[in-house]
Amino acid sequence: MPTTAVDYSPHQRGCPDLQWTDSPRATSVIALPATVEFVEELFGDELICTSCQYAESRPGHPGIAIHTDSQPYGSKIFGVQASSPCLVRVLYYLDDLTPECSPFKVIPRSHLSLHRDANPYNRYLAHHDEVMVTCRAGSAVLINQKVFHANYPNYSDRVRRMLAIAYRPTWPVP
Repeated sequence: MPTTAVDYSPHQRGCPDLQWTDSPRATSVIALPATVEFVEELFGDELICTSCQYAESRPGHPGIAIHTDSQPYGSKIFGVQASSPCLVRVLYYLDDLTPECSPFKVIPRSHLSLHRDANPYNRYLAHHDEVMVTCRAGSAVLINQKVFHANYPNYSDRVRRMLAIAYRPTWPVP
């Protein structure tokens, strides 16, 4: 699939909106029974897939600032993903995440914070509570849209590939 570079680094590339393409592999992952059943149980409702995107962190990728995927105060940056107060993103890692190869970064329990530092429009370069998550190729990480997260730089000579799929329940009416 064709990828384009993001605005902050030529070493981070992606292909958005795979859910609207003729991509049987992406569609099969979106409808993966174990994931769908788990997320339906989590929400207590049927699901809507709001996005499916492919991302690559190539060697030299500087990492991403810590952020949330939630901008609830009228922002249009996330489009249909902002159509619900409840959203989870499932990150399927296609390559091993090692400390050198763009591992996931998360601030545990940050989605529960009511502190002013948890404003979803904030961005951080680092945080004293950040945790590095490494995992094997084929692993899935599920995140709440409100959790502060990022990824570390890619110091390796390998590409780190990921498929990110966002789901929301049907109960919230936009």
